[in-house]
Amino acid sequence: MNGKKTCVFAVALCVLLVTHQYATAGFVNVAQGKATSTSSNPFGLPPENAVDGYYAHASYLTISHTDLNNTSGEYWEVDLGTTYNLDMVEVVNRLDCCGDRIDNAVVSVLDGSHSSIFTSSALTGGASTPVYTFDNGGSGFNNARYVRVDHFPGTTNYLSLNEVRALIEAPIPLVGTSANLAFLYGTASQSSTDGGGYYGYDARHAIDDFNGSFTQTSGTTDLTPWFEVDLGGSFLIDEINSTTRSECCTNFSQPEYDFNITIEVLDAADQVVFSSGVLNPWDGSGASATVLGLGYTFNVDLGAGVHGQKVRVSKVGQAGNAYLMIGDLKVMGYVPEPASLVLLVIGVLGWLGNRRPYP
Repeated sequence: MNGKKTCVFAVALCVLLVTHQYATAGFVNVAQGKATSTSSNPFGLPPENAVDGYYAHASYLTISHTDLNNTSGEYWEVDLGTTYNLDMVEVVNRLDCCGDRIDNAVVSVLDGSHSSIFTSSALTGGASTPVYTFDNGGSGFNNARYVRVDHFPGTTNYLSLNEVRALIEAPIPLVGTSANLAFLYGTASQSSTDGGGYYGYDARHAIDDFNGSFTQTSGTTDLTPWFEVDLGGSFLIDEINSTTRSECCTNFSQPEYDFNITIEVLDAADQVVFSSGVLNPWDGSGASATVLGLGYTFNVDLGAGVHGQKVRVSKVGQAGNAYLMIGDLKVMGYVPEPASLVLLVIGVLGWLGNRRPYP
């Protein structure tokens, strides 16, 4: 192999390996908190409720709701503020009741001049469909600025929405910088899953980098619940932040949910390399633990850092009070320099350069 071919091969190998190891699967919702408009708001449930980030639970107070108008139709729209190349759009249906009200609605993605990029067919099956996902056949939506949901004239129902999410792939952080590794690389699991919510209160909601969704274990049957995120490889972790739900269920007279918490870092062989000890201990009497309140964060500072692949949050519960709820888990650490990959390429180059030609 001549020098030019060797160089091309080495560069291609390095790019392939780095891309494979550090590609991200996380998404950012660029609709959240953006300006919204609607045709009507008769019940005090404004259009901004559909971009507040709270989508994984059944709450009437977090939906957007229009009037019933068969003459001119009803609409809801979000202005993303600038154009994006969207990967997908999600319309999360109401979870408390009345899911069929979204039937016959049409979802549109528009550019900066309000020209159509994409228009869906009329939605169906709302009574049994928690979320509708659109990705334009995998091509996404280039130069998108507005997402709109319409009930056209003649539709005999209200238009009510839980959440509308416009998603782009999260940018890969610079090598050597601190980032939320759980969001970028993590795969989540937990000991049990309570029902309800957007696909249930499953583990993935704790690592979506936002405390508007949450994970929840089965509190009445799982008395030693745990949650775990696997980063897929060893990282230098310097801080862990586990945040409770921000909208409910942590401010009762007894600390039923936020007690006897332990946060651990494990290596690839599941050996514990760091333990926080028991945080906010409670013996069940109601007097020995603190009611921490909504959106409280257990902060674990690891100083110079600990090398680990997994982070586990666990608790010892009391009968009927053993729910483990996590609104958001951030595992902060450094995106490593791919030094091992560079060394591998150097080794390949050396081997190629020193090979003897066949006789």
